[in-house]
Amino acid sequence: MSPVLYGNSTILFGTGGETVSGGLYSISIDNIIKQNNQYLTIFKSFEKGVMVPPIVLDVDHDGIDDILVSCFDGTLELINGRTMKPIWTRIFPRFEFYATPAPGDFNSDSFVDFMLILNYGEWDRYDYSETLVIDGLTGETLWKKNSTFGEFTSPLTLQMTKHGEYQDSFIYRQRGETAEKFYSNTTTSSILFHGIGLQDGEIH
Repeated sequence: MSPVLYGNSTILFGTGGETVSGGLYSISIDNIIKQNNQYLTIFKSFEKGVMVPPIVLDVDHDGIDDILVSCFDGTLELINGRTMKPIWTRIFPRFEFYATPAPGDFNSDSFVDFMLILNYGEWDRYDYSETLVIDGLTGETLWKKNSTFGEFTSPLTLQMTKHGEYQDSFIYRQRGETAEKFYSNTTTSSILFHGIGLQDGEIH
């Protein structure tokens, strides 16, 4: 993965690969300049690596950016930026991450959520893919949809406003289906989150 700047003086970097163990680490820019091998282990996997950049943003509104780590072994973990301890961990057995999750407030609770795309199987043979939207505060699944194809593209989200307030949306791929579908959760009087399913070739 490409290194990511965290704050003003720290670099996040990942190691490992499809079949090589690895993790996510942080090192200060000062230690890099001085060539000091002093780093902090944020996340470690003994099976596969961290191949996609983490998401860095303030999920819990405490004023400090948190870190969302997606490991190739199907582990998703939100790290508290203040304590560097996990806020929550999700494990998706036999799934693998090829794309960085996309943030957005999809349930209108003013806290950021995440859209994920995972592939079921093991590199380089996948049976199907799964697109999910999960709650940023709890890690619980808000919505999911399976596809009979593997997916390797990054999730796509849109930031919009309704009556002056943010109402984010997500776009997902629905290959093999005959019509565009619109998904919404209307358990209350307002739409909590929604997605738009598009066939290949519908956007030029």
